[in-house]
Amino acid sequence: MAITNNHSKTRPSPHKIVDMALINTKPITGPSHDPATLSESEEDEYGLLFFHLPDGKHGEFSQWYPSKFTMSKPHMSKMVGRIVDEADPDGTITFNCAEQYMTYCQAARFGDTTRQAQALASSDPEFHDWLGKRIKGYTIDGWDEVRTEVMEVGSIAKFGQDPVLRQKLLSTGGRKLCKASKNDAIYGIGYEGKMALHWDKRWGDNRLGKALMAARDYFLEQDYYANQDNPLDKKMAELKLEE
Repeated sequence: MAITNNHSKTRPSPHKIVDMALINTKPITGPSHDPATLSESEEDEYGLLFFHLPDGKHGEFSQWYPSKFTMSKPHMSKMVGRIVDEADPDGTITFNCAEQYMTYCQAARFGDTTRQAQALASSDPEFHDWLGKRIKGYTIDGWDEVRTEVMEVGSIAKFGQDPVLRQKLLSTGGRKLCKASKNDAIYGIGYEGKMALHWDKRWGDNRLGKALMAARDYFLEQDYYANQDNPLDKKMAELKLEE
């Protein structure tokens, strides 16, 4: 598998926020690799970046990584198709990590106010992950209708509100970002770094990686427009980042 670098030589298209199909033509071969990530030379060679645990290499891309960011309640309500806070529908919520944000939105999607409150009451991403598997009324189809937008907007907020994290994301260039977890073929690729290079045709959905690449493309487009003295107010409104 080889990766086509869409950003290193050309500016991002102003009509396209996310490129979900960074496809490679170079077959991946070679010896076994570290279970967690790839070396820098391997990342360069294959155009890939593997991440998994929040305290590991490239841990900033993990949903569990500590990162405070603020979201508008009206915007979240619009995304999930339900008022997230009937008692106080306006204002904002500050989350301590992306996992807390996603669990809160997931519970709000299905009207599980108990799980919403529990998500906000805890700062433990492992608990948020556990809670997300116990949402009352949850259906796969119902969550799939909003999941991509929730994850992309959350990634833009997480990385956009922290200059250091934003630069970390942009520094990945055109690499394909992959959650390299053998136990997660939905948000990740279903393989660790050690085996992933040999089974790329059987990779999972990698939805977290795709959301991160969508955020990266958004920032690249934002920078391009800024350099052209053309503000992205309309685009930001579409992504529900401004009132």
